[in-house]
Order: sequence, then C-alpha cells, then structure tokens
Amino acid sequence: MRRGGLSIVIALIGVALGIGAGLLYAWRVDPQVQFDTNPWQLTDEGQRQYMIAVSLAYSKDHDLIRTANRLVVDLRLGDRAWQTLADTACDLARSSYVSTNTGFTAVRSMVELARSQGATSCASTLMPLTSTPAPTPTVVTVTPSLIPPSTKTPTPTLGATFTPATQPPPIDSTATPSGDFRLALVEPYCNPKRPGLIEINVQDANGVGIPAIPVEVNTGEDKDDFFTGLKTERGPGYADYQMTAGGSYVVSLPGASDRSTSLEAIPCNVAVKDGGGKAVVSYRVTFRRAVGS
Repeated sequence: MRRGGLSIVIALIGVALGIGAGLLYAWRVDPQVQFDTNPWQLTDEGQRQYMIAVSLAYSKDHDLIRTANRLVVDLRLGDRAWQTLADTACDLARSSYVSTNTGFTAVRSMVELARSQGATSCASTLMPLTSTPAPTPTVVTVTPSLIPPSTKTPTPTLGATFTPATQPPPIDSTATPSGDFRLALVEPYCNPKRPGLIEINVQDANGVGIPAIPVEVNTGEDKDDFFTGLKTERGPGYADYQMTAGGSYVVSLPGASDRSTSLEAIPCNVAVKDGGGKAVVSYRVTFRRAVGS
C-alpha cells in the first residue's frame, strides 16, 4: 500500500475513534440534562407520566381550569385531551402498572378525571368506580395561547455558602428507614432570589428523577400534599414548597420514606458576592429509592 493510502486509512481510523470517544462521553460520562423542556416536548413515556401527575394533582385540589390548561395547552392535546387521558388510563389498566397500590391509585384518578368530562375507555370497565357517582360532565373549553419559545438562559447558580442569622438545627442522618425511599440529602442555602423555598427531588437508585410521586409537607397544625413532575423545566422528579418565615416544616413521601427533621424558616445572611443582606433560609431535600426496592 502506498504511503498516501496508508495515511488516509490512519486518518479515517482516528476520526472514527474520535467520534466514538465523543459519543461515549456525551451519552455515558457526562450526558446533557435538558431543563428547558415543555410538557409537549416530552417523550411518549414522559407525557404519560405528566398525565398521571396532573390527574393525581386534580384528585387533591379539584382545580378543573388548571387541569384543563395542563392537558389541553401544556401538552397541546386540544380537543383530544380527555379522550387521550382515558385511552392512556386504559393502556395502564391493562399493564402491570396497576399491580401496586401507587399505580392503582394513579389510574383510578385518571379514570375519574376523564369520566368527569364525558370520556371513557376500557379502564372504566377494568377499574369500575365504587365510590360516589360520577358528576355530570362539565366540559371546559380552553383557548390555547402561544407558548413562548424556551429560553436557554441557565438556571441561576445558587450561593455556595451562607451564614444563618440563627443556626438551623443539625440534620439527623440516623433517621429510621421507612418505605422504598431514603432521605439522601437535606441542604440549607441562602439565596435572596429564592427565599424560604423547600426544593424537593425524588430520584431512583441511579439519581434519575421520578414524576408523579406524592409529597407531604407537615407543619404540625396542617399538612399539604402535592406531586413531583408538574414543573417539567426543573426536572421530572422536582417539586417545591414555599415556607412562611418563622414556621417549621417536616417533609416526607407518605408511606414511602422516612421523615425529614424539622426544617426551620429562619433568617440567614446572604453572601456578599450575592448582594449581601438577609433572607429566609431555603432547603434542598432529596429522596432516593433504596437499592433493591
């Protein structure tokens, strides 16, 4: 083989190795995490999980207008929204998804929501409702509005350090495990742009966010229940809760995790590089599925 031909072969091998190394790095070593994702841009599985989360949220707050906007506008389902929800419930009812209490409850909430708008499917037969009779269908018409293009502005970096005006209680790392999830992280931080916020992330054993997981925040006198996955721009396993200054809060996944220690909404000193001054301390709380659960 001539020297020129050998050089070409070596160059092609080098290009192939470079492409392979680049793909390995991008897919396995440091995969890009997409944050600015609208619900309609999710994969089929992501959209299905979003519909589950929306249905579970509706079963708690019964806010039909917000629910309709999430399905009709956010998912861009239009007039097909309610029947698509019913058909998705049918697919899930025929699968092993309903073999767990969590899956059964989720599909039941989808059936109830779809039927309230006059949409039925095989799930209505496979999972007959034995509670109160279905309400008379009240179809909500939502006028779609143009969705602004996703901005590529990165999520602001939170201050790495903060000095609490009052030292928060230490986090108990020896809490008794309970359920399928473990409390992996409770981290206080001080940021004037996000004061008094509890940021919750629910992940599988590999650190991937899980949508449609119920979260409970207990104040001692009252409690709020909501679900992960409704703020898709923050990740599939994300949810948050706004604290009131001076309050105390305990976070858990009802029946599926141990409880956090009391999270105190106390004042904190903002770092000088972040503008200085005072704010209310915020917390990052992460629950991770236990290996083997």
